[in-house]
Amino acid sequence: MKLNFKTNNGLLGGTIWTTISFIVVSIIYLLRISILTRYLNKSDFGLVAIVLFVLGFTNIFAELGISTSLLSQKHITKREYSSLYWGGSILAIILYLLISLSSPLFANFYEHDELNTLIPIMGLDIIISSVGRQFSVFKQKEFKFRELAIIKILSETTSLFVAIILALNGYGIWSLILSLLTSSFINSILNFILGYKSHPLIFCLNIKETKHLYKIGFYHTGAQILDYIASQIDVLILGKILPMSEMGVYSIVKTLVLRIYSSVNQIVTKVTVPYFAKIKPETSEFKNKYLIIIQLISIINILIYSIIIACDKEVLYIFYGKDYIIYNNLLSILCIWGIFSSIINCASVILVISTGRTDLGFKWTQFRLILNPLFILIGGYFWGMKGIAISQALYSIFTLFFYREIVIKVIIQNIRSIDLINSIKYPIILCTILVVLMHSFVNVFIDSIILNKYLSLVFKSLIISSIFLVLMFKKIKESVNSLKN
Repeated sequence: MKLNFKTNNGLLGGTIWTTISFIVVSIIYLLRISILTRYLNKSDFGLVAIVLFVLGFTNIFAELGISTSLLSQKHITKREYSSLYWGGSILAIILYLLISLSSPLFANFYEHDELNTLIPIMGLDIIISSVGRQFSVFKQKEFKFRELAIIKILSETTSLFVAIILALNGYGIWSLILSLLTSSFINSILNFILGYKSHPLIFCLNIKETKHLYKIGFYHTGAQILDYIASQIDVLILGKILPMSEMGVYSIVKTLVLRIYSSVNQIVTKVTVPYFAKIKPETSEFKNKYLIIIQLISIINILIYSIIIACDKEVLYIFYGKDYIIYNNLLSILCIWGIFSSIINCASVILVISTGRTDLGFKWTQFRLILNPLFILIGGYFWGMKGIAISQALYSIFTLFFYREIVIKVIIQNIRSIDLINSIKYPIILCTILVVLMHSFVNVFIDSIILNKYLSLVFKSLIISSIFLVLMFKKIKESVNSLKN
């Protein structure tokens, strides 16, 4: 039996449902963190950041690039996907045992005994996620974004209520840990139950038969491991050299920034990867539509981050409370990192996965792994937490100019550096001018007449977004029309 993947909801339907899911889940996430910052200590968020860092690394091994393999294959047999499933399940159990036994090492390294308990409990997510991961990929490949959106919204909503109830009853850090596990459990179980009907499993474990699938995923897994180390090494260093309270502050501020671009990019990549997989990369259609996607993702992310930079104090006050307002410069600096990182991330995921060239992704990540620690160590040595944020912003700008040479031009040979620059320069220039004007003149006037932080945020956001969208409307319209053709 072979499965032939076809679109049923289509590109537009997938975009709509993924967008709905993104908006709802983002609101729920912000509500959860906003509520918990009122009940948890800053050091609690630091401990959770370390736990998530350890588990994020382990989850990459557990996934083994299977999602990438499935997305890149037009046909796959029941024996093949069953073998992948059982192999992944066994690996998840083994990894959970290893991470649990290793928890004392992390506790000793960071000098926090709480990690001896937190890591094994939160580590259950490795096993839980493996239950439904593959069925989620099948839904994505078949453009069943409506089901994925409903499952995600339901799991996150339940998680929010769990977090609130536990926090109100004084469970502290466990309100965050158990709410995250709840979300993972519901999401994974529902994907399994609904996915098993269309993709029933047989007990089959044949590594030799699925060797070609693992080979595709191998490069992507290697790239993910190196990429994860490169992108999270700031957390690793800060957790050791700074007090856990400062680590917690850096973590939740960075998570807010990261959440925005990862969520927005997830909408685009979930829908466009299957779309680009149907187009030959050597054609002009691939190049033109690739540049359009880069332009659209840049417009969205740059606008959002510019609003946050202009309203940095309001954002921190509303979401985290008055004690966090003093970290407004940290938020603004990390937003610059978010802008350029989002562009590279989207460009990389679409190109590497849709063409199956995970080997290039691996090569790119090796380059980043060498470069990023140098920036972090220099920034951290001279300026501490803020220095690491500055180093990450500079690093993201620096690497943007190398990505074309290492990856893009190998796949799209006739693409020029100026093509990429033209895709992002207008929104960057426009938003830079708007933010400078806002901070220099408008902020003084607005802050003097609008004392309510909520109204101030809304008013400033409307000013920036209105001017930006009016000036960029023609370009956005042309880009959207080009994608339809």
